Amino acid sequence: DYADNDASLTFVGSASESLMITVKVIDDARVEDNELFDVALGAVSMLATGIDVNDISTTGSPTSGTINNDDFSEILLSGNTIEIADGDITPLLLDGTNFDTICNLDMTMDSFYIKNTGDGLLEVDQVTSMALGASSGSFQVSAPSYMLGDTISKGDSILLKIVFAPLIPGEDSATITIDNNDVDENPYTFVVRGYGQTAPDPASAGTDQMVCNSTSTLLQAVDPAVGEGAWSIISGLGGNVGNTSSHASSFDGVIGETYVLRWTVTNSPCPPVYDEVTVSFDDTPDMPSAITGPTVLCPSLNNLPFSVAAQGPTVTYNWSFSDGSASIAGNGSTDVQITFDDTFAGGTLSVTATTNCGTSIAQTHIITKGSDKLCALTGCLSEAEALIIDDVFLNAIGAVEVYQNYNVIESDATVEALRNIIFKAGNSIQLLPGFNVELGATFIAEIEACMEVLSSRE
Repeated sequence: DYADNDASLTFVGSASESLMITVKVIDDARVEDNELFDVALGAVSMLATGIDVNDISTTGSPTSGTINNDDFSEILLSGNTIEIADGDITPLLLDGTNFDTICNLDMTMDSFYIKNTGDGLLEVDQVTSMALGASSGSFQVSAPSYMLGDTISKGDSILLKIVFAPLIPGEDSATITIDNNDVDENPYTFVVRGYGQTAPDPASAGTDQMVCNSTSTLLQAVDPAVGEGAWSIISGLGGNVGNTSSHASSFDGVIGETYVLRWTVTNSPCPPVYDEVTVSFDDTPDMPSAITGPTVLCPSLNNLPFSVAAQGPTVTYNWSFSDGSASIAGNGSTDVQITFDDTFAGGTLSVTATTNCGTSIAQTHIITKGSDKLCALTGCLSEAEALIIDDVFLNAIGAVEVYQNYNVIESDATVEALRNIIFKAGNSIQLLPGFNVELGATFIAEIEACMEVLSSRE
């Protein structure tokens, strides 16, 4: 690497005196293996008298020397910037060697850094994991491909990743071994530890419930062997869970309301699992209220309204007529419109109320066929001398716009907004105190007698 032929030595001495030459190596900044060097003395000349040059001898010339490699590597391992000593057997959360608790069959990874704090090149031959617990393979070394078998220069670091994926529940640990060329820390070992948590049991909230004639029930979830369960109300108003952590808790609700309840099973840090159940409360319905609507009709009348009072939002109403002359629109609701064909001869209108808890007895409404005189008059609603139209009558008729009587009409009703009402009578129309027409309504009064048809309608 280097040669110098210009050096000279001057020796001042007397007879029988000797001198030893020492070669000192300085400024050796290169990282190299041990090196050899040669030292040789050239021609000897006399600078003084009294000594014969032939009397001067040189022993050991030429001679060889060795430059020893004293540039050593030094390994340092750290996690979360905290140094991890060689041989460490106490895993800590702070330095990442304690992987804490994760769900069994899940995975987590911590990062570490291998640094060279020495002067020589640090060689990392391999990094291995040896299980200390019952499960092998829970800890795996995951490192960049350039790491193993490569060298690390002075002051540089490489990344080491360790994966914890517990295969069975419980605590697990492993010894991580780093094979390297550090003089006094090869191999470099440390212990890692983690805990695999058992996943919670599957959640089962039980079967859906239809609770009749009561506002309380007992829930029927399965009590988990692994994990803890808890109830929550997802939808529905006015519900209350007596003990949210009990699988068989009482639950109170409101008649007519349907609830969705969720049973959630947790075993942290594993993800929770849940199941849902529907609970409905209802009553067996009462017999419907009295039916509102005309009781005397003629054949071939269209869209006559009939109604009962509503019992609750879950109740449906089934209307029927005793013969085949009626066509019912809106069946299932409290208000229907019935068209009677030309075969109408009278009968019984019936309605029942139904919920999920049962069906009521029927409410009935007798409808008779009007007299020949009434049914022979076109458009007349009554054969009475005076037709009294109050609010009940006016609203019960509903779709009817023309109220006609062959003699007199009397009314104290209110014509509601957006309605178009016409009163027709053969002799007089008497608007009594209390009669009112709201803004937006149209009211017309006409003196016009009912017309008798030429042929019978029967």
